[in-house]
Amino acid sequence: MMRRLLVTLLLALSSADDACAVDPWIKPGRSGERVPSRLFAPYVAPQPAKSAAKTSIVFVHISKSAGSTMKKALADAARRTNRRPPITLFRRTWPRFLAACAKGRAACRADLYAGTNAFGACEYVEAAARRRGEDRRCVYATVLRNPIDRVESSWRYFCLNGAERRKGWTNAMKRAGRCSYSLERWAQTQSMLSVLELSTNQAPVARDAPANQSLKCAPLADGPAAVRRRPQAYLEAALANVVGPDAPFRAVVVEDLADGLRLLAHELDLPLSATHASSVENAGAGARAGAVERAAAAGALALEVKLYERVRVEALRRASALGL
Repeated sequence: MMRRLLVTLLLALSSADDACAVDPWIKPGRSGERVPSRLFAPYVAPQPAKSAAKTSIVFVHISKSAGSTMKKALADAARRTNRRPPITLFRRTWPRFLAACAKGRAACRADLYAGTNAFGACEYVEAAARRRGEDRRCVYATVLRNPIDRVESSWRYFCLNGAERRKGWTNAMKRAGRCSYSLERWAQTQSMLSVLELSTNQAPVARDAPANQSLKCAPLADGPAAVRRRPQAYLEAALANVVGPDAPFRAVVVEDLADGLRLLAHELDLPLSATHASSVENAGAGARAGAVERAAAAGALALEVKLYERVRVEALRRASALGL
C-alpha cells in the first residue's frame, strides 16, 4: 500500500518542461517533430515476483561505474550456463526491442540484457511473457560508484581525452579543439546522472520535440530543468527502486565489487565470478584531480552521494542477511 502511495505521489509531481529545457535524446534543431523521447517523471518500478520458472535479468549500466566489467561477467556467466550473451539495450536499440515484444519475438524473452538507459525493459519482458502464458519474472541489477570518483573518471575520459567523438563537448569547444570545463563544471552537468538513471523509465515514447530545441539551449545530462526544481522526488523514487527486500533493483557498488559479484551471483542465481572485479577500468588518462578540485565537484553531487551511500549500506545488509 505504501509503495502504491509513493508511486502516486511521485507521478503527481510531474510537470511540463521549462522554457529552455533540452531533452538530451533529441538532436538540436528538430523542434516541432514527433520524435522518440522519454518521460522524465519520477518512476518506481513494480516489485518483481519472488520466484518464477524463468528469470530475465536487466543490467542497467551507469556511465563510468564498472559497466564494461559487469558486461564481461554477464557474458562469462552466459557461456558457463549455455545462455545467449546479454542483449544490448540502450537508446538506439530500444525500438527493435519494443518491436520484438509487440510481436512476441525471441529478443523479448531473453535471460540477459545489459546497457545504459535500460531501466523500464523488465515491464515489457514480463508483459510479453504474460501474453504467451509463460511464467517469467524480470529483475534489474546495477552497480554504483563513489560519485566524486565517477565524475572525475568521466571528466578525464570525455572532457580531457575527448573520447567517444568528444561526447559532452559544446560546439564551441569542438571548434576550439579543447574541452574547457573544470571538474566542478563537469560535475554540475551530471549532478543527478545516477539518480535519474534509477528513477526514470527509459522506454522511449513519441512526443513533440520542445519548441526551443535549438543550439541556443545547452544540452544537460540531467534532462529537463524541471527535474532540478524537484530533485528530492527523483531521489525518493531511486531509493524506492534500490532499497528494501522487495526493491526491483539488486544494486552493489564498485568499491566492494568482488563482494558485490558474490552477492549478485547468489541473488540472481547466476555464476558471476568475483575475479572480474580485478579488471575494472574506469580511470582514463591523466593525473588525479587535487583535493580542492574534488571538494568543489562534491558540492554538486549531494544527491548522488546520498543514493550511493544508501546503496552501499543496503548491499551490506543484504549480504549479511544471506550470511555472505
